[in-house]
Amino acid sequence: MIVRIEFNQKDYYFDPTIKKQAGDLFNNATLDYGYGLILSKAGHSLKKLPHDFKRKVFSLKHIFDFSKTSSEDNLLTIRRSFYAHRADNMRYYLNSKERELLSNEFLKYAKDDADLDLTIVRPITIVKDDSVQNILETEEIYTIENLTDADHNRTVQVPTTIYMDFPTTATDIHPIRIDLDGGIAHEIEVIYKDKRDVPKYDEEKIVENPWFFYRDTVSTKENKIWFRSSAVPHSRFVESKDLKTYLADVEQLRQRNTSNFPYKTGNYASIYKMAGNMALSASFIFIIMLFLVKFQ
Repeated sequence: MIVRIEFNQKDYYFDPTIKKQAGDLFNNATLDYGYGLILSKAGHSLKKLPHDFKRKVFSLKHIFDFSKTSSEDNLLTIRRSFYAHRADNMRYYLNSKERELLSNEFLKYAKDDADLDLTIVRPITIVKDDSVQNILETEEIYTIENLTDADHNRTVQVPTTIYMDFPTTATDIHPIRIDLDGGIAHEIEVIYKDKRDVPKYDEEKIVENPWFFYRDTVSTKENKIWFRSSAVPHSRFVESKDLKTYLADVEQLRQRNTSNFPYKTGNYASIYKMAGNMALSASFIFIIMLFLVKFQ
């Protein structure tokens, strides 16, 4: 049963069975319940229940900090922001799990995302729970164990969360349902010790059609790289006659389903020392060659 409230000549709908839900009249989660029958003496016809499937529901941010002198201080911070029904769901989920199990579970997610050995500095923690706006924010901090000074040419790869919400199909016989339940965003921030470590990027890609809007950017500023992806659904379904166009656009998303960036410690002293030793060796070889030529 859904509860309908009339207030200031406007109808609001609530599902009283949802646990740990928050939000005032304007920010509560409205789920896609389709049509409902309003119970009254006068009687009503079926009514479409309001649901804004374009509203922002989730954002994820990875921060890789390679700016410290020692590779032992490499940090990965993960921040998650949940809105509307996702905030309700995550609030209940976090409260129903034991803390240690929860920490290990999200540690596994973090390891799988970046394929790195991580150690918990700060387990997943609620840093904000706004019961009026219905926003829940969490943070996790890890040390990165398997990147050392010897790995300065290694590339780190992180999958984006965006493209997985757009299903594909091998046939065009039946319509398909888009899994994206609202606006989502994923940002990756990479911090280096020195701006000389940073490849220069300034790229943007936009895909817009009747079914979704997608933006993907890569940019560089000073000693940082930002990868930003976001998507907002325009429609919940794709008809079979439109699948060819839809699948072609989804393929563009899948071409950037991961973000790749270099890892460098910024340990220039060892690089310069190596270069100096190489220069001394070259000078020594040159002197020996001159000596041999003179006395040949």
